[in-house]
Amino acid sequence: MNKNNYKVNFFDIIIGVLSIVLFLFVTTLLVNIGTGKGVNMVDESELIKEKGNKYNISEREKTEVYIKVYITEKDVVEVIPLGIYLKGVVAAEMPAEFNLEALKAQSVAARTYALSHIKQYKGIPCIRAKEHEADICDSTHCQVYIGESDMKNIWGENYKKYHEKISEAVKTTEGVVITYNGEPIDSPYYFAASSGFTENSEEVFSEARPYLTSVQSYGDSDAPKFSSTMKINKIDFIKKIKDNYKGATLYKNSLMDQINITQRTDAGNVKQINIGNISLKGTEFRKLFLLNSADFILSDEGEDLIVYCQGYGHEVGMSQWGANGMAKIGKKFDQILKHYYSGTEIRKIF
Repeated sequence: MNKNNYKVNFFDIIIGVLSIVLFLFVTTLLVNIGTGKGVNMVDESELIKEKGNKYNISEREKTEVYIKVYITEKDVVEVIPLGIYLKGVVAAEMPAEFNLEALKAQSVAARTYALSHIKQYKGIPCIRAKEHEADICDSTHCQVYIGESDMKNIWGENYKKYHEKISEAVKTTEGVVITYNGEPIDSPYYFAASSGFTENSEEVFSEARPYLTSVQSYGDSDAPKFSSTMKINKIDFIKKIKDNYKGATLYKNSLMDQINITQRTDAGNVKQINIGNISLKGTEFRKLFLLNSADFILSDEGEDLIVYCQGYGHEVGMSQWGANGMAKIGKKFDQILKHYYSGTEIRKIF
């Protein structure tokens, strides 16, 4: 080997090393940029890898169902194993102190709701999640979902006990969903507490579902927010009505005489209310004044109107406090679900 050849080989080695270093630097930079906003990997060893717009599922991962959740506060999408997601939903949506059978019922309702939105399983993604190529969002628009850190903050020293309890509820109902005519239902709605009866779906969501009909509910009065009272200044009341309904005519001195609840639903909620020369739905009135439910009455108190409410939530589907009431008297989760979702069957599909 002569001296000139030695120099050429030495520089070739230097160039090769520099090329490798540059490649590693660029690769790391691209990875960091890619994870800055978009899919947030919850557990890298358990995640579905993406290729274009389609899932590329390995043999190991075929036994697990995953859901893409749009985390609204962080503006990211997390790909989460369904079991872990359901624990986060049950923890957020139902008090962990509830009876285990009620938590099981909540797990099944939440699983059914989730599957109805997973595109990979022919579900329809929610509008907010679809914009981010996800299946579902973590807000009240869909189902509220919280992670482990939030659970620890909420439960404190009871974290381990409650986490194990909710894990049991999810695990023992694994693969179980609510079905109607042999197919998983697409609207397994639930809410906090009714005023004694649940509501027909068409009264709230403008679309009838045969399994979402009014049924009696027990135990709802145990809910802390079962009864509520709101005081509204008459001037403020008139202003809000006029701001939202052009052409409305109202007079303060005879305001109560101008308010008339003309119709109630099967569940006892206000269906139609006349205010002056306008007519609106009870659900509209509830939304306008941020009431706990559409089961309300009004009374006159000098300069104010007093609105008395019973129930908490839209009152369609399963009452969570009612479910706990049924569980307390020995009803199993499937009995609870079949009571609130009329004509359904509870089946294990995977």
